[in-house]
Amino acid sequence: MKPSLAAFKDACPHVDEKFLQEHLSRLGHDYFNSFEERQLYQHLNVLFRLSSEHPVEVLVEAKSDAEVDCTVLAFDYPSEFSLITGVLTGMGLSILSGIVFTYKRAISKRLARPLQQRRRRPLTAGLDPLKRRKIIDHFSGMVETSLSFKVWAAELTKKMGEIIALLERGDDES
Repeated sequence: MKPSLAAFKDACPHVDEKFLQEHLSRLGHDYFNSFEERQLYQHLNVLFRLSSEHPVEVLVEAKSDAEVDCTVLAFDYPSEFSLITGVLTGMGLSILSGIVFTYKRAISKRLARPLQQRRRRPLTAGLDPLKRRKIIDHFSGMVETSLSFKVWAAELTKKMGEIIALLERGDDES
């Protein structure tokens, strides 16, 4: 069930109210019904911290010896899902289930520009962080690795950060 605006304000007092309202209005009821309240508040706090300099955060939790829950919170980019699942698989995670959520599009007052002009700038240049679409991709699976969980999680976070940073740059070289 979707917690009230007041409950979110109480649980996340440092989150800007405009951001909170965007968050609540741009995610459907399926999202709020898929996670426990503490996770919803954790996600909001993480999403509020996203910036061009820090465009992704990965939450990893060991459920048992080899079972892992992994949630990727980031800005939305083209082809991002396949890159995320590729990193997870490359790091030895056999994905058993997943649920993914993307913010609905914000209403934009930007004037349309010709395609040639848009290609000269990175996809993220000049975008209002408040209006940018964000993702919450949650995966459960089994990890097969010789690394300790702590080392594995740190390496996963590092690799995910490198990949998403390239998407954030959005230039031809990336």
